[in-house]
Amino acid sequence: MPVESEIIQTYFDRTAKDYDAIYSDEITKIKRLFNRLVHREVYQCFAFAFEQLDSFKGKRMLDVGCGSGRYAMEAAKRGAAHVFGVDLSRGMLEIAERVTKENGVADRCKFVQGDFLQYNVQGIYDYAFALGMLDYTENPTAILRRIFRLTTDRAIFSFPGESRGRAFMEKLKIFRGTCPIHTYSEESIRDLMGVAGFEIIELVKKGRLFLVAARPFVRFKGVYR
Repeated sequence: MPVESEIIQTYFDRTAKDYDAIYSDEITKIKRLFNRLVHREVYQCFAFAFEQLDSFKGKRMLDVGCGSGRYAMEAAKRGAAHVFGVDLSRGMLEIAERVTKENGVADRCKFVQGDFLQYNVQGIYDYAFALGMLDYTENPTAILRRIFRLTTDRAIFSFPGESRGRAFMEKLKIFRGTCPIHTYSEESIRDLMGVAGFEIIELVKKGRLFLVAARPFVRFKGVYR
Protein backbone atom coordinates (compact mmCIF):
# COMPACT_ATOMS: atom_id res chain seq x y z
CA MET A 1 0.00 0.00 0.00
CA PRO A 2 1.38 3.48 -0.87
CA VAL A 3 2.62 5.55 2.08
CA GLU A 4 -0.10 8.17 1.55
CA SER A 5 -2.79 5.47 1.68
CA GLU A 6 -1.35 4.08 4.90
CA ILE A 7 -1.44 7.55 6.49
CA ILE A 8 -5.06 8.06 5.44
CA GLN A 9 -6.08 4.59 6.65
CA THR A 10 -4.44 5.09 10.04
CA TYR A 11 -5.94 8.55 10.46
CA PHE A 12 -9.52 7.47 9.72
CA ASP A 13 -9.27 4.24 11.69
CA ARG A 14 -8.41 6.44 14.66
CA THR A 15 -11.09 9.09 14.05
CA ALA A 16 -13.94 6.99 12.59
CA LYS A 17 -16.27 7.28 15.59
CA ASP A 18 -15.77 11.04 15.90
CA TYR A 19 -16.34 11.49 12.18
CA ASP A 20 -19.56 9.47 12.15
CA ALA A 21 -20.88 11.33 15.20
CA ILE A 22 -21.47 14.31 12.87
CA TYR A 23 -24.29 12.30 11.25
CA SER A 24 -25.49 10.37 14.28
CA ASP A 25 -28.72 11.02 16.18
CA GLU A 26 -27.29 9.23 19.21
CA ILE A 27 -25.84 12.42 20.70
CA THR A 28 -27.11 15.18 22.99
CA LYS A 29 -29.13 18.11 21.63
CA ILE A 30 -26.29 20.46 22.51
CA LYS A 31 -23.78 18.34 20.62
CA ARG A 32 -26.16 18.10 17.66
CA LEU A 33 -26.53 21.90 17.59
CA PHE A 34 -22.75 22.27 17.84
CA ASN A 35 -22.29 19.94 14.87
CA ARG A 36 -24.86 21.85 12.82
CA LEU A 37 -22.93 25.06 13.38
CA VAL A 38 -19.35 23.82 13.12
CA HIS A 39 -19.88 21.21 10.41
CA ARG A 40 -22.48 23.07 8.37
CA GLU A 41 -20.73 22.26 5.09
CA VAL A 42 -21.04 18.53 5.78
CA TYR A 43 -24.83 18.82 5.94
CA GLN A 44 -24.91 21.11 2.90
CA CYS A 45 -22.89 18.55 0.97
CA PHE A 46 -25.29 15.77 1.96
CA ALA A 47 -28.31 17.83 0.87
CA PHE A 48 -26.67 18.84 -2.42
CA ALA A 49 -25.84 15.24 -3.32
CA PHE A 50 -29.40 14.00 -3.02
CA GLU A 51 -30.98 17.10 -4.55
CA GLN A 52 -28.94 16.60 -7.72
CA LEU A 53 -30.01 13.03 -8.44
CA ASP A 54 -33.26 11.67 -9.79
CA SER A 55 -35.07 8.72 -8.27
CA PHE A 56 -32.81 6.06 -6.78
CA LYS A 57 -35.36 3.32 -7.37
CA GLY A 58 -33.65 0.36 -9.00
CA LYS A 59 -30.36 2.25 -9.46
CA ARG A 60 -26.82 1.02 -8.90
CA MET A 61 -24.62 3.42 -6.97
CA LEU A 62 -20.86 3.59 -6.47
CA ASP A 63 -19.60 5.34 -3.33
CA VAL A 64 -15.86 6.07 -3.54
CA GLY A 65 -14.38 6.78 -0.14
CA CYS A 66 -17.68 5.74 1.43
CA GLY A 67 -16.52 6.34 5.00
CA SER A 68 -19.09 5.36 7.61
CA GLY A 69 -21.71 4.59 4.97
CA ARG A 70 -24.18 7.40 5.60
CA TYR A 71 -24.58 8.25 1.90
CA ALA A 72 -24.81 4.58 0.97
CA MET A 73 -27.45 4.02 3.61
CA GLU A 74 -29.53 6.98 2.43
CA ALA A 75 -29.32 5.87 -1.21
CA ALA A 76 -30.50 2.39 -0.26
CA LYS A 77 -33.33 3.80 1.85
CA ARG A 78 -34.40 5.80 -1.21
CA GLY A 79 -34.66 2.63 -3.26
CA ALA A 80 -31.24 1.95 -4.77
CA ALA A 81 -31.01 -1.68 -5.88
CA HIS A 82 -27.31 -1.98 -5.10
CA VAL A 83 -24.74 0.28 -3.45
CA PHE A 84 -21.05 -0.53 -3.59
CA GLY A 85 -18.75 1.36 -1.23
CA VAL A 86 -14.97 1.26 -1.08
CA ASP A 87 -12.80 2.86 1.59
CA LEU A 88 -9.30 2.54 2.99
CA SER A 89 -10.41 2.53 6.62
CA ARG A 90 -11.57 -0.67 8.29
CA GLY A 91 -12.84 1.40 11.21
CA MET A 92 -15.10 3.40 8.91
CA LEU A 93 -16.41 0.28 7.18
CA GLU A 94 -17.30 -1.38 10.47
CA ILE A 95 -19.59 1.58 11.18
CA ALA A 96 -20.99 1.44 7.64
CA GLU A 97 -21.87 -2.22 8.04
CA ARG A 98 -23.52 -1.54 11.39
CA VAL A 99 -25.63 1.47 10.33
CA THR A 100 -26.88 -0.18 7.14
CA LYS A 101 -27.85 -3.29 9.12
CA GLU A 102 -29.61 -1.21 11.77
CA ASN A 103 -31.58 0.59 9.04
CA GLY A 104 -32.59 -2.59 7.24
CA VAL A 105 -30.69 -2.00 4.00
CA ALA A 106 -27.57 -4.14 4.50
CA ASP A 107 -28.76 -6.63 1.88
CA ARG A 108 -28.40 -3.94 -0.81
CA CYS A 109 -25.09 -2.49 0.35
CA LYS A 110 -21.64 -4.00 -0.09
CA PHE A 111 -18.54 -2.46 1.46
CA VAL A 112 -14.93 -3.39 0.79
CA GLN A 113 -11.66 -2.17 2.22
CA GLY A 114 -9.16 -1.11 -0.40
CA ASP A 115 -7.62 1.52 -2.62
CA PHE A 116 -10.14 2.54 -5.29
CA LEU A 117 -7.43 2.81 -7.94
CA GLN A 118 -6.23 -0.73 -7.25
CA TYR A 119 -9.44 -2.56 -6.37
CA ASN A 120 -11.14 -4.47 -9.19
CA VAL A 121 -14.59 -2.85 -9.11
CA GLN A 122 -17.10 -5.03 -10.94
CA GLY A 123 -19.91 -3.75 -13.14
CA ILE A 124 -21.20 -0.35 -14.22
CA TYR A 125 -23.10 2.12 -12.03
CA ASP A 126 -25.82 4.68 -12.66
CA TYR A 127 -24.65 7.12 -9.99
CA ALA A 128 -21.36 7.76 -8.22
CA PHE A 129 -20.36 9.73 -5.13
CA ALA A 130 -16.84 10.92 -4.37
CA LEU A 131 -17.51 13.11 -1.36
CA GLY A 132 -14.89 14.02 1.20
CA MET A 133 -12.25 11.83 -0.43
CA LEU A 134 -10.61 13.95 -3.12
CA ASP A 135 -9.28 15.97 -0.19
CA TYR A 136 -6.80 13.18 0.47
CA THR A 137 -5.52 12.05 -2.92
CA GLU A 138 -2.41 13.14 -4.76
CA ASN A 139 -3.83 11.82 -8.02
CA PRO A 140 -7.36 13.23 -8.50
CA THR A 141 -7.18 12.83 -12.29
CA ALA A 142 -6.83 9.06 -12.01
CA ILE A 143 -9.72 8.91 -9.52
CA LEU A 144 -12.00 10.97 -11.77
CA ARG A 145 -11.11 9.02 -14.90
CA ARG A 146 -11.90 5.72 -13.22
CA ILE A 147 -15.24 7.02 -11.95
CA PHE A 148 -15.94 8.22 -15.51
CA ARG A 149 -15.38 4.69 -16.84
CA LEU A 150 -17.67 3.16 -14.20
CA THR A 151 -20.59 5.63 -14.29
CA THR A 152 -23.31 6.09 -16.89
CA ASP A 153 -25.56 8.83 -15.52
CA ARG A 154 -24.50 11.24 -12.78
CA ALA A 155 -21.61 11.73 -10.39
CA ILE A 156 -21.37 14.03 -7.37
CA PHE A 157 -18.04 15.35 -6.09
CA SER A 158 -16.73 17.60 -3.33
CA PHE A 159 -13.45 19.50 -3.43
CA PRO A 160 -12.00 21.53 -0.54
CA GLY A 161 -11.26 25.09 -1.61
CA GLU A 162 -8.08 27.03 -1.02
CA SER A 163 -7.77 29.48 1.87
CA ARG A 164 -5.05 30.97 4.04
CA GLY A 165 -6.54 29.42 7.16
CA ARG A 166 -6.67 26.00 5.52
CA ALA A 167 -3.05 26.28 4.38
CA PHE A 168 -2.03 26.94 7.99
CA MET A 169 -4.05 23.99 9.26
CA GLU A 170 -2.48 21.67 6.70
CA LYS A 171 1.01 22.68 7.80
CA LEU A 172 -0.07 21.97 11.37
CA LYS A 173 -1.44 18.55 10.40
CA ILE A 174 1.79 17.64 8.61
CA PHE A 175 3.74 18.75 11.69
CA ARG A 176 1.56 16.53 13.88
CA GLY A 177 1.93 13.60 11.50
CA THR A 178 -1.77 13.39 10.73
CA CYS A 179 -3.57 13.59 7.39
CA PRO A 180 -2.67 16.35 4.88
CA ILE A 181 -5.45 17.76 2.69
CA HIS A 182 -5.15 18.77 -0.96
CA THR A 183 -7.07 21.90 -1.95
CA TYR A 184 -8.49 23.12 -5.26
CA SER A 185 -9.47 26.30 -7.07
CA GLU A 186 -12.58 26.53 -9.24
CA GLU A 187 -10.35 26.73 -12.30
CA SER A 188 -8.42 23.59 -11.35
CA ILE A 189 -11.68 21.72 -10.72
CA ARG A 190 -13.05 22.64 -14.14
CA ASP A 191 -9.79 21.54 -15.75
CA LEU A 192 -9.77 18.21 -13.88
CA MET A 193 -13.37 17.45 -14.75
CA GLY A 194 -12.81 18.19 -18.42
CA VAL A 195 -9.66 16.09 -18.66
CA ALA A 196 -11.45 13.17 -16.98
CA GLY A 197 -14.35 13.35 -19.46
CA PHE A 198 -17.06 14.92 -17.32
CA GLU A 199 -19.49 17.66 -18.25
CA ILE A 200 -20.26 19.86 -15.24
CA ILE A 201 -23.99 20.27 -14.64
CA GLU A 202 -23.65 22.41 -11.52
CA LEU A 203 -20.75 23.78 -9.51
CA VAL A 204 -21.43 25.69 -6.30
CA LYS A 205 -19.39 26.76 -3.31
CA LYS A 206 -20.66 26.16 0.20
CA GLY A 207 -18.27 27.65 2.71
CA ARG A 208 -14.87 26.11 1.98
CA LEU A 209 -16.29 23.32 -0.21
CA PHE A 210 -16.84 23.22 -3.94
CA LEU A 211 -19.71 20.85 -4.76
CA VAL A 212 -20.01 19.48 -8.27
CA ALA A 213 -22.71 17.56 -10.10
CA ALA A 214 -21.51 16.14 -13.42
CA ARG A 215 -22.24 13.60 -16.10
CA PRO A 216 -19.88 11.56 -18.25
CA PHE A 217 -20.11 12.48 -21.91
CA VAL A 218 -19.29 10.68 -25.13
CA ARG A 219 -18.95 12.11 -28.59
CA PHE A 220 -21.14 9.66 -30.44
CA LYS A 221 -23.51 11.17 -32.99
CA GLY A 222 -23.41 14.33 -30.91
CA VAL A 223 -25.26 12.66 -28.05
CA TYR A 224 -24.29 13.02 -24.39
CA ARG A 225 -24.87 10.14 -22.07
